[in-house]
Amino acid sequence: DTTIFVEVEGPVATFVASPEAICPGGSIELELQDTTDVAIALYDFANCVDSLTSEIEVGYSYDVEFLQEVLSVNVIVYNDLDTASACSFGYQDVILIEPVTADFDRNNEFTVLDSIHCFGTQDVFTSTSTPNATQFFWSVNSANDTLTANTQNLNTLLDPGEYIVELIVNSNIGCADTIAKSMEIFPLPEPTVNEGAICRGESIELIATGGTSYSWSPTAGLDDPNSDIVQATPEASTTYVVTATDDNDCSAAVSSFVLVYQPPPSISVDTTLIIGDTAVTGF
Repeated sequence: DTTIFVEVEGPVATFVASPEAICPGGSIELELQDTTDVAIALYDFANCVDSLTSEIEVGYSYDVEFLQEVLSVNVIVYNDLDTASACSFGYQDVILIEPVTADFDRNNEFTVLDSIHCFGTQDVFTSTSTPNATQFFWSVNSANDTLTANTQNLNTLLDPGEYIVELIVNSNIGCADTIAKSMEIFPLPEPTVNEGAICRGESIELIATGGTSYSWSPTAGLDDPNSDIVQATPEASTTYVVTATDDNDCSAAVSSFVLVYQPPPSISVDTTLIIGDTAVTGF
């Protein structure tokens, strides 16, 4: 029998790409370990960039804003610098490019009133960040105060003022993104109105202040229920409510009680006496 020995020349190596997941703009380290008969390596970084190097350990930075996807990282090792005639072997590893994008809705984010409105409405800030966002850090800043919270969504009743609402999100591997949006809360008007007492059949002038337009209720006995100054002639004691609206379309109400004195009831007295009747006089 004839024994034939076949010598299989290298190259042989273990290819390691680390870390397994990075953020956009992050870096990976490519390393050939346990090499045998490796003279040169050709790296393919999966974005049309090749690098021919004799270094066993190389670094590469992905600075392109990839979408979230798994990217193949390939290396071909050769046992001779003349790659045309050298023996070669290819290895592959994968890297997850994991961008995280922060975003949120102010209330419904449909109209201007979702970000600019009058005091008294609770604001709901809902994260619409990418699904890989796992940590949420809210900061609501005004000239006077700062509110912070670590929840996915934030519900709060803001005092009148101008605010910057900021959301910072992190992924499990530490990718982060920040977004900030403005909020403005208008104060409510502070209307005032006088009140008083009259006799039935008389009128009283009621004067409201604190707004730019007015609406009175009930309207019975009023000469102009949409004026700041009204002449009220109620038949009975009445509580009027006037709603004042300002230039920001914010409204508040105040009440005015008008006391109406009623005339005394008429009394019919029989002053005729018949012989034998008695009468009581005096007080």
